[in-house]
Amino acid sequence: MKLMLTNHHLEDRGGSELYCLELASSLQRVGHEVAVFTLRPGRISDELARRGVTIFTAGDDERIEAFEPDILHVHHAPCLYYLGALRLRAKAVFSSLGIIPALEAAPIVWAGVAQGLAVSEEVLDALRSSRFGAEVPLAVFRNWFDDTGLVPDAPGQPEEARRIAVVSNHLDQTLARDLDALRAAHPGLEWTHFGYPNNSVEMSPELLRGFDRVITIGRTALLAAALQKPCLLYDVHGCDGLMTPERLDAQASRNFSGRLTRSRPSRQELEHLLLDEARRVDVAALAKRIWREYPLSRRVEELLAFYTRLLEGKTALGEQTRSAYGREGTVYTESLLGRLHAEARESAFRNEFHGLQRETEALRRETETLRRENEALRHESEARAGEMATLREGLETERTLSARLRTEVGQLADALAMKEAESTHLGSELAAIRSSLAWELVGRVRGIKDQFIALPGSRRRLLYDRLLHRFKRRLGGGYV
Repeated sequence: MKLMLTNHHLEDRGGSELYCLELASSLQRVGHEVAVFTLRPGRISDELARRGVTIFTAGDDERIEAFEPDILHVHHAPCLYYLGALRLRAKAVFSSLGIIPALEAAPIVWAGVAQGLAVSEEVLDALRSSRFGAEVPLAVFRNWFDDTGLVPDAPGQPEEARRIAVVSNHLDQTLARDLDALRAAHPGLEWTHFGYPNNSVEMSPELLRGFDRVITIGRTALLAAALQKPCLLYDVHGCDGLMTPERLDAQASRNFSGRLTRSRPSRQELEHLLLDEARRVDVAALAKRIWREYPLSRRVEELLAFYTRLLEGKTALGEQTRSAYGREGTVYTESLLGRLHAEARESAFRNEFHGLQRETEALRRETETLRRENEALRHESEARAGEMATLREGLETERTLSARLRTEVGQLADALAMKEAESTHLGSELAAIRSSLAWELVGRVRGIKDQFIALPGSRRRLLYDRLLHRFKRRLGGGYV
């Protein structure tokens, strides 16, 4: 089949945008020729194009008519108004995914629409209350989790709460404060927010497997349950408690949105839900039901069977219905293009203003940096001046000390000279004393020789000569 899905905007990772992305990709994977129409292309339509899905937008009328889809699956009435005015003969389905956004409201013109789909009983009731719902057959076509490439895990039990993932584009501030308080009260517990404005990322199974608890709504809640992660349905609209096998049907009637009971748990109740009650959830039994009733692969089969039945019916877009959309589609498109132009101008002005703000902030930071540098230089200059003064004082002290030392060295030199003179004089006197003593000793030895020593050659004379020789050597070679 040739299928065309529509979504008013495909700019960011929001609920209807991801719904369109997953459904179109899955329909293409099973062999159908798929195109997507959007009035506001962006990141998600770019991703679809990378996956091989044809993207159309306002102004592509001839290309859209040439594509000539068999089924036109419409989200958001403005897309129906635009495409209904073109030369198409498709069987048309209008699908509503919520009750709060105005774009999810029933169309005010629905000529040629064969079927209406609601994502839950809550949305079904909202459509039934409209003229569209009173005249067009309605059915519930529930949400899903993307089971592409996944297989069920072995049955398990909930782990202790250590890492908590909060997945929401509208983070409830009371929830954030309560989680901060729990983190402070329980060392080792941490929580991470995924979503606008700072952390909008793909919620893959690999990412969610790294967490022990998940707080979210919608399709991410179904994926968490399929992975056997205890999941608390809590968002800005309220809290519906933990997903359990017993509560699943009731929670599905409000599309797992937190609007079933809209409770607001206290901080103590939140702690009990996440740390205590979550440990008692039969996650294996819940996962078994989710895998049986909510995989995307099953939804695709149901939708294709539904499309096949529509093709057998008579209600369709065509020549008879085209005029019903002409004026509405033109008026909406013109107003949209005007709004887009105004938004573009506003965005350009905002960007320019933000650029000036950034430049001003950069100049402020640069000025502040220069001020701090000047202050640091002043402090450094003052410190260096103090160091110079200290050095000058030290130098003057050294000079004084040096002069005193020079004087003392002169005095010591004079004293040394006097000591040397005295030493020389004493040396001379000592030499004279030594000389006189030596000659006196020699004289006495001669006297002994003459008195006691026998003639030359005698034994006494030999002893005498030997002692005299030794004595002369000690005296330095003098003669007796």
